This record gives sequence, C-alpha cells and structure tokens, in this order.
Amino acid sequence: MNLGPEIKAERIKNMEDWIKTWEELWPTLKSQYFMLETLQEYSEVDNPAYVSFLEGDFDKSKELMAKSIGNYKESYNSLFKKGADFIRVHIVKMPLSSYLKDFELQSYKISTTYGERILIADIKEIGEDVNNISDFLLFNGKIAMVHDYDDKGLLIGGWLVKDKGYCKKLKELSQKLISKSVPLGTFLQEKGI
Repeated sequence: MNLGPEIKAERIKNMEDWIKTWEELWPTLKSQYFMLETLQEYSEVDNPAYVSFLEGDFDKSKELMAKSIGNYKESYNSLFKKGADFIRVHIVKMPLSSYLKDFELQSYKISTTYGERILIADIKEIGEDVNNISDFLLFNGKIAMVHDYDDKGLLIGGWLVKDKGYCKKLKELSQKLISKSVPLGTFLQEKGI
C-alpha cells in the first residue's frame, strides 16, 4: 500500500521532524498503537546496541538494548494506564537474517516485558503483495506515520497521513496481519530461537 498522489500526506523530511511528530502523537493515544515492520534488516548506526551487534558482541548488544528499551518505561506506562494496546507485527522471510535472529528478535524479548504485544508473520502466510507494504505506525487507527528508508534500511523520514480512507485501509491491513501472525514466544519456540 504505497502512498499515491491522491493520498493527502505531509512529508516528514528528516529524523528530527520524525521524532517531533511522534512525540506530538504519542500522548494522543487512547486505544491502540500499531507498528508494522517489513524489512529483514534495518540500519541503526546511532544505536550502541546495534554497533555491538555488528562487532559480534551479542552479550554487550543485549545489555545495551535492555538499557535503551528501559528508557521508554514511562512511555509504555502512560500508554497502558489509558487502557491502550501496543501491537507490533514484523513480517519475516525464512531463513531469518542474522540481524533478525541475533538482534531484532532479542530486543523484542525485552520489549514484551514492558507490555508490547509482538507478533510475527511469515511472508508466505500473508497472501498480500508485501513488496507494496511500507512500514508504518498507526495511532488509534486514525493517523499514520509511514516510514521512508534509504537503500541500507536507515530511517530517513516519511509521511504523516491523516487521510481517513487511507488510514481505514491501514487499519484493515493491520487487522488482517494480526490474524495471520503468531505471538513472539510461539514463533521463537517453533524456530528454536
């Protein structure tokens, strides 16, 4: 589901504006924060845990990611006090990339301890042309932030979408993906990770 010219969207040109937009939207959450991730590898060059992962120091990477994720404890708590859900779906291809297996899935284990509901969808089970699905964040099913990455998987900005019709399609897609996904724990157990 790419943004076509008929979709009204505001371009978010850089990471500073991306973070500012996210920080403005987070307090508006009342029902659900949905996050879709589709890439098999992301570049996180400013993340010390990612740098340690690249250096092959997986133990240090896990220690640093625990600290980093722990920094969001108040954000998690503020969301859950409102009775809202945090659902993340990651579409994966088998075999898993080292990035997914040794970094991303390890961070998910930590995130679940803070209340995130993380689901994994095998690309073969979806039945969607996932090449046309961009990563996105959906706030209360009504406002979306659609990601834009460079060719190495580094987030460089995106689009703020308030178009009701497009956000409705994203909400429907999110529900479909949730129904085709398995909980993180189940996935890890099935794959022996």
